[in-house]
Amino acid sequence: MKEMKRSRSKKIIQRKSPKGRKIIRIEKRKKEVARCAICKREIVLSKNRKRPFNNVLCAQCTSKIFQLASRIERGELKLDDVEGKYRSYILQIFAH
Repeated sequence: MKEMKRSRSKKIIQRKSPKGRKIIRIEKRKKEVARCAICKREIVLSKNRKRPFNNVLCAQCTSKIFQLASRIERGELKLDDVEGKYRSYILQIFAH
């Protein structure tokens, strides 16, 4: 039998043929649904590369991050008062 390389991107399916032989079929795995990094909701992948946090965050979390960032800029909030899950994304906005 031919030696095969290990791969996690492909799925190996072993079947028995009607003659009794072992048949190995290699199939592509189904892609997982994209999820928001903060709230874990499913997100629709878009090809708009100019959109901030494209294909990483959902629209609701992105808008919340921009609201918090603007409040911090105006001085209404401090960065320490923001939840930890939003902090790294707010820092990325300030870096640009």
